[in-house]
Amino acid sequence: MKRFAVALLAAAALPLFAAPRHKTPAWQQTVSEVRDVSTAIQRYALDHDFAYPDGDYASLEALVAPAYLKTFPAKDPWRHAYAYVVSPDHNSFRIVSAGADGTFEPDSRTIVVYKKGDEPPVSYRNRLEDDVIWADTGFLQMPAQAKPR
Repeated sequence: MKRFAVALLAAAALPLFAAPRHKTPAWQQTVSEVRDVSTAIQRYALDHDFAYPDGDYASLEALVAPAYLKTFPAKDPWRHAYAYVVSPDHNSFRIVSAGADGTFEPDSRTIVVYKKGDEPPVSYRNRLEDDVIWADTGFLQMPAQAKPR
């Protein structure tokens, strides 16, 4: 009986001494999800005459999951809806997370078409409240924490 009581106490105390689980930071998970959804959109376009799909972010799920993306993130890790915009000619798109504050920056959902080689460099932002923006083939804006060292 004594051994049972000691074992029971040890089992109850184990979570107190166990190492905490590693939780991926919200900004890092957002960057990963935006990249994954963008890759799925590009794969979709390959199968549909190189045209990006119409609609908003919510309508993308029916088009890309599960054929191109196993799990489709409905919201970013801060629990805000992502935005998706596509150009009228279906040749350019953007995926945007409004960041930690949930407020989209004025131009983050505006499509700007750049000539090949004229794309602006990635803008690394110090505030997690700033938008995370993917345009066509890469990030336009992302957290400074994601900057390669």
